[in-house]
Amino acid sequence: MPRSRKRTVPPGTTRLTRTRALRLAQEGAPDASDWLMLFTRGERLTLIVLLAEQERNVADLQKATGFRQSTISQHLGVLRQHGIVTRRRAGRNAFYLLTDERVRKLLMSLGLYPDRTG
Repeated sequence: MPRSRKRTVPPGTTRLTRTRALRLAQEGAPDASDWLMLFTRGERLTLIVLLAEQERNVADLQKATGFRQSTISQHLGVLRQHGIVTRRRAGRNAFYLLTDERVRKLLMSLGLYPDRTG
């Protein structure tokens, strides 16, 4: 029977026990699951990718996607509610922009947004 190796923990870090790791995962899993569910709708993900590129209004998004205005507005409302996009008013127009950097990182990891960091 092979001997198990004792893993050493680098100085300045704490060792995460399995029990503690499981508890942390259970505490954070519902929040992470809810957040990830925002990206499961194809229309919403398309809007997110477009808003990651640049600020756009509903008419721009409609032209780029062919989605109905009501569909776009509904998804933008959900994204605003979760703090993923912000809205800026300019006269009668509302412009939307992706503001959550976690989303940009997720898009990069999925290959849906270019990594422009280096």
